[in-house]
Amino acid sequence: MNRSPALPSSSSVNGRRWTAMILSLLMLAGCSRPEPVPNPEISPSPTPSDSTVSEKLNDQQLKELVAKMDVQEKVGQLVIVSFETTEVDTKTEAWLRTNKIGNVIVYAKNIENAEQATMLTGQLQSTIRGATQIPAFIGIDQEGGMVNRVREGVTIFPSPMAIAAGRQENLYSLAWSMADELSGMGFNMNFAPVLDVNSNPDNPVIHLRSYGDDPKAVASFASTWIKGLQEGGVVSVAKHFPGHGDTGEDSHFALPTVNKTLDQLKETELIPFETAIRSGVSAIMTSHILFPKIEKEKIPATLSKTIITDLLKDELGYNGIVISDSLQMDAIQSHYGMAEAAVQAIQAGVDMLILGDGKVLQPDSEDVQTPVIEALIEAVNQGTISAERLDDAVLSILRIKNDYGLFEDNGEFNHAPYEIDLESHQVLVQETTDQSMTLIRDEISALPLPTDSTLFISFPCVYPLEFDKKSFGEVAADSLFGKAVNVHQDPTQSEIDDILQRASGYDTLVLLVYNMTDSPNQKNLLDQLLETEKPVVVICAGSPYDLQYLNDAPTVLCTYGYTPAAVQSIISVLNGTLLPEGKLPVEIPEN
Repeated sequence: MNRSPALPSSSSVNGRRWTAMILSLLMLAGCSRPEPVPNPEISPSPTPSDSTVSEKLNDQQLKELVAKMDVQEKVGQLVIVSFETTEVDTKTEAWLRTNKIGNVIVYAKNIENAEQATMLTGQLQSTIRGATQIPAFIGIDQEGGMVNRVREGVTIFPSPMAIAAGRQENLYSLAWSMADELSGMGFNMNFAPVLDVNSNPDNPVIHLRSYGDDPKAVASFASTWIKGLQEGGVVSVAKHFPGHGDTGEDSHFALPTVNKTLDQLKETELIPFETAIRSGVSAIMTSHILFPKIEKEKIPATLSKTIITDLLKDELGYNGIVISDSLQMDAIQSHYGMAEAAVQAIQAGVDMLILGDGKVLQPDSEDVQTPVIEALIEAVNQGTISAERLDDAVLSILRIKNDYGLFEDNGEFNHAPYEIDLESHQVLVQETTDQSMTLIRDEISALPLPTDSTLFISFPCVYPLEFDKKSFGEVAADSLFGKAVNVHQDPTQSEIDDILQRASGYDTLVLLVYNMTDSPNQKNLLDQLLETEKPVVVICAGSPYDLQYLNDAPTVLCTYGYTPAAVQSIISVLNGTLLPEGKLPVEIPEN
């Protein structure tokens, strides 16, 4: 069965599998750390496989296809829509067909597990192809770490920052493995990797999603990840141009501003994007951020011709597709309105618009997507969006679909069962996660744990960590013969009092913390545990910037994620079978 939408030839699939396996073995043989791996030689063409070029449409055929399309069909190609259900029900199917929708983004609300996701993408592809005669991009945010829309029946890959903290010999193989799983479920576009340089410690939305605060390292890691995804048959969407790493606000809920000149952006934020462009990235996502020293009008990058056309396309020479971040995010919807912004974004040079959720919508929410589609059609009919601009965007989209062999794929790969070798992927993930474990300090020589009398304090994770266990404490207590206690992520004083009472009966206390800025009572819990004068080991499982709040903790370990693999790595450090050798990918400011 040929599962990859980019590779209709089974021989090319097998060839890639052997190539990836051999590369992985070769890289394992020579481990150097912690310098970022150099950029590999990457073909500027995003075509995942050259073996089927003769079977694809030529450029003249693509232009003829665009010429035959009416305005509704063309606008349908510009949009990436979302829906509310876990299957293509009658209502959803009718809406997709009526609006000649060309592309879909799938969120966690649509997914139960990998097998169901596979059935869903098959339904979507069949519906859209049947209505438009053109294959659909079916996209997903599967970044690894904290951002995963599919959580069951798949590998939970480490966060970019975890990858950057350890050795990177598995980087390409990890990305290829992720593409293998995504294409096996019928996804052909991944909104990843994040190319943002996390230069602002107060950034509320990027942190672990970034490879760090060194632009050259971010560029190196991201370009390899792009190569692995795209050679695995999945369109890589690098984000968020021209950079979301130096913001103090989240554009899902506000309209951030970055007061940097173009020269300053070129010194930091643009370095990873320039590298990605040279590496042949197929798609780049824009950011909803104001750059007043570059764009004089009070409009974010997504709506700025100066930033999208003049900078990205003309000056940096990018000729792939430009995709907006979700227009439902407050940075757009609350300040400009989705419909008006959609028209302005296309005028600015954006080729595709994500109309899907910027925030989770309730099933009874009003339809905010259809009015955007209608506004785009009206703008074309009135000449506000020129026919030339429309055709240029549609042709760019069809070219990438053609490059990935989607026209040759009849969608038969999209069906359950989902047949992927998860075991080999998990081996790579566990090895990479082991390498990322970073010991900040152990002033009291608490590691490895000297006693079985340990109280493990944590809160549940969104993933099943081991069988039916959903907290680090539960898994650790089973492995290390201690006792687990679960609390809320932002514990109440009543919960803290209960833990203090329990702690009196144990020799050592192990506390897992996660994104303490958002949960200040974690610091209260830690302070009161330290007052017991018992040995306290702190596991910093979220942003390493939490280290600002951990100066008084004598033993601190960073994991860069609260994932199943990270929990296993923590346990190995605690029992002394793993030596933590990771290094911080960011500088921590003095508190």
